[in-house]
Amino acid sequence: MLTSNEVLANFFANHQGHVVLKIDVENYELPVLLGGDDFFKLYQPIIFIELLKENLHRVDIYNLIMSYGYKCVSFSQNNFQVIESFEGSESTHDNYLFIHHSKIQEITKVMRNFLKNSIKPFS
Repeated sequence: MLTSNEVLANFFANHQGHVVLKIDVENYELPVLLGGDDFFKLYQPIIFIELLKENLHRVDIYNLIMSYGYKCVSFSQNNFQVIESFEGSESTHDNYLFIHHSKIQEITKVMRNFLKNSIKPFS
């Protein structure tokens, strides 16, 4: 049986550029992230994850991903912001992008351009 690290590493060996990895495992995010720790540190994919307020491991998940060298970005239809901490957070967001610190400027620039050019007021 292959480990999470092996499965993900095999996938990434055949892909170049920025890859977004969506993790949607209904409160099993922590074991998935722990099982792929070497992978996340090595390949640094953009992580798209839903962390519901009811998730008892929400702060642990945030802290773990941050320990891999990531920044957390919350987003809505026409805005995004860097989240500095989940401790005591009353965030109204559930969906987050975790972007490795080495890619944050490039990716946020792309996001700003996308939002600026794709969200048009109704006339």
